[in-house]
Amino acid sequence: MQHGAVNYLLKPVNQEELTNTIISTVHMLDDTQTQKQQFQESLMALRNDILVRVLTNRIDTRELREKCRFVNLTFRCSKMRVGLLKPLFHSGERSMKWADFSTARLCEKICKDTCDCYAALDTSDNIILIFKDYAYSLTNADYERLLESCIRQLKERISFPVITSLSENASTVHDLSASYIYCLQSAERKEIMQNLFQKDTIVQLEKDTPYIFDYSSLANIIEARDSKALLELLRQYFAEMLRQDNNNNLENIKYQLIEFIICAMQELKSSLFSSADIDVQKKEAFRIIGSALSLSELEEKLYQLFTTLMDQLDENTNPTYSYLIQNALSYVCSNYQDINLSLKTLASQLNVNAAYLGRQFAIDTNEYFSDYLNRIRISKAIHLLKSTSWKTSAIAEAVGFANITYFFTIFKKTTGKRPGDFRKN
Repeated sequence: MQHGAVNYLLKPVNQEELTNTIISTVHMLDDTQTQKQQFQESLMALRNDILVRVLTNRIDTRELREKCRFVNLTFRCSKMRVGLLKPLFHSGERSMKWADFSTARLCEKICKDTCDCYAALDTSDNIILIFKDYAYSLTNADYERLLESCIRQLKERISFPVITSLSENASTVHDLSASYIYCLQSAERKEIMQNLFQKDTIVQLEKDTPYIFDYSSLANIIEARDSKALLELLRQYFAEMLRQDNNNNLENIKYQLIEFIICAMQELKSSLFSSADIDVQKKEAFRIIGSALSLSELEEKLYQLFTTLMDQLDENTNPTYSYLIQNALSYVCSNYQDINLSLKTLASQLNVNAAYLGRQFAIDTNEYFSDYLNRIRISKAIHLLKSTSWKTSAIAEAVGFANITYFFTIFKKTTGKRPGDFRKN
């Protein structure tokens, strides 16, 4: 506006020239404002991307340090926790009022009245909160109140229920990915429970139902691809559940089977099944649990489901994979011990471009190459933990991890447990 006014004062102009000058200046100001808005939106998207990559452990230390300076993020806090808000959209429809950065930033603003906090929106439209308690003053109840405060403030935007979950403490930025996985799994359990049971029933089941599940036995059987042993294990669980519940309460049995399904699907996911395939089978398993009207129906249908899954597992290659990806999978299975194995070195072996291989791998398997490689390595590490007395550091090196700290981080992220939990007594 200043430039237009100066031009007008310096020389005579008619009404048309004056009007054009004003219009041009207004357009220039509008363009400047639009550019500023676009820059802010790009900055928010970059910030969100960095936070999500931290939570999914897909950013290296150097890049994280450089980008954190640019968007003013810091993770130098020894007491951090991850909170999650999971939307339950009606009929699977995505709410645009929920799924934007402004919703996450609103939650961040709400929480910052109590503690330092970052908020991000992940690829599943979950709002993820990273709490930083520098003063070591917050309790579980404080964090739960913050999550509930977010839900109350968001009610003006949403008309669907929201599930919350909260992780344990994370002392470093590398621990945040395991905390994020824990929140996702916890939210999944809550959603399943809410779909299958009334709220009062859930409280009573959590109080009264004993825990009889042995993850180690299940992992051994699936790793060995022993269909008969898996069905026998399932029969043993049914028998034990009936023995402990003299009233043959179907809800108690369904409640215990939920943990079995979650752990079994996690182990199958570590055995060449894609994430998409496992999600489909998991939904089917929970549908069976929810709809079963009798113990015999529940038992029979779960047997059928796991028999089908184990038969599929016996097929070493998936016919839907391209020839390139079948070769890639075969090479990884034979060379996972190589600490230098990466997407770049694999592409060199297969004589293809690394970026192209990475895209094709993700398309065919619905999984990033690094995630697949880590799953294979952790699966092999579990086998060594159960079958040898080697030191954990030796096992980490044997399956391709050069850094023991990184091995522990990936192990916890993949299994939800520590390596020592898989040692035989």
